[in-house]
Amino acid sequence: MNKGLRVVLALSTLLLAACGQREAELDDRLEWIYRDTGAIQCESDGLSIGEMRQQLDEAGIAVNDSACGTDGMMRTTVCGAAAGRIGLFEIGAGDLQTARTMGFEPLSGLPEATRTPCPGE
Repeated sequence: MNKGLRVVLALSTLLLAACGQREAELDDRLEWIYRDTGAIQCESDGLSIGEMRQQLDEAGIAVNDSACGTDGMMRTTVCGAAAGRIGLFEIGAGDLQTARTMGFEPLSGLPEATRTPCPGE
């Protein structure tokens, strides 16, 4: 085997190994996601954290932590209006795309969000 071919093969192997390492790092990183619970003032609490977590579990997404919160947006207080309650979940970054297809979004896109006690706590 000539020297030039060996160098090309060595560099190719190195680059492929680096790509595999990048994917492993992505899978190890954690990401907070959220989804509106669908709560309506005076009418409904919407989905519970447990119900949303079950949806993630059924999709094969492991949840490391969860919490309740609000989206931080100003709202009028009137029966029938959205309450702005959200469910927060910490998942592996490798599962983010699957979670997005289910209506969850990265919490980093909602900087005004705050954690709150879950209803009934």
